[in-house]
Amino acid sequence: MKLKLIPRMKSDGVLVLSLNYGFRIIFYSIAIIIAGNLLVDDQPGAGASPYIFCLIFLVFGSYQDTWLFNPATRKVERKHGLLFLFRKKVISFDQLRGVHLYSFTKGGMRTDKRLLDGKAKWGYSTKTIMRLYLQTTEGRGIDVEVTEEREPTRLEKTGNAIASTCNIPFLED
Repeated sequence: MKLKLIPRMKSDGVLVLSLNYGFRIIFYSIAIIIAGNLLVDDQPGAGASPYIFCLIFLVFGSYQDTWLFNPATRKVERKHGLLFLFRKKVISFDQLRGVHLYSFTKGGMRTDKRLLDGKAKWGYSTKTIMRLYLQTTEGRGIDVEVTEEREPTRLEKTGNAIASTCNIPFLED
């Protein structure tokens, strides 16, 4: 399952990047199904494994990765972790130099040769990785999203939305 951040503009002008609600719905639904089976069919020989799986799916469903770009307070806020146990980082718009979209190719040539029609051919195994990040005035890069994308349009739209909200340039490397 690929986790993609979905951009949404709130009525007060705050840009929110967060995981799709379907992500939570899937894991909570599985936990409810397991809990329902435990309530309906109470088998004494089941042991603790259904309870552990139920707990694991509840924990998976409570994961969050949220970015808030607030032009009124001129701050970027990132929360990631579990719903109640999360890490929060706040960055001022003044500390941002720009939004960058960078792509690179991961992988390379295989070391084995394949014989086709008597000729040796090299096989390639590569992936194109897209990285959307905020560059600070200190020159550090703060990753917003790193994903394997074939078409950069989704990340371009997200980068443009961040740049227009924060009033900073959007650059493609």
